[in-house]
Amino acid sequence: MTTALARARARTKRRPKAQQPTSKKRAPARTSTWGGARPGAGRKPGPNPKTPHRARPAELAAGRLRVTLRTTLIPLRGARILGAVRRAIAAADQQTPDRFRILEHSIEPDHVDLVVEATSAEALSSGMRSVAIRIARTVNDTLGRSGRLWDDRWRMATKAR
Repeated sequence: MTTALARARARTKRRPKAQQPTSKKRAPARTSTWGGARPGAGRKPGPNPKTPHRARPAELAAGRLRVTLRTTLIPLRGARILGAVRRAIAAADQQTPDRFRILEHSIEPDHVDLVVEATSAEALSSGMRSVAIRIARTVNDTLGRSGRLWDDRWRMATKAR
């Protein structure tokens, strides 16, 4: 086997470096129309533009805040649904009372208003995510349905007094 390899290597003659063919020059880079940032790219806002996915101001994150969770799917004031939403809010409030608390809540037909208190931006984000998920799961279980409940991200209206 080694002799066969030696014979095969001997048959392929190597040219000296001076005689090696030079690599072809590359054509200039073509500007592609696929991918990357382009003017006018991205999803266009609908008739009711949603909350932009930008970082919220850090100075507003700690302290008391008024927050709104809006739904367009069902009225939240029905007898069965109202109890489910109250149970979910109570459970979310007991999760991490040292970092995130729900001080007041108001359940309207198409949204939930909350006055919350958070120690940091991370605590606010985590707590609101927990509240939104708990309410959505509880309402969906109560109604025997699945899918999206909230219209958009939660909105931080103002700093509460």
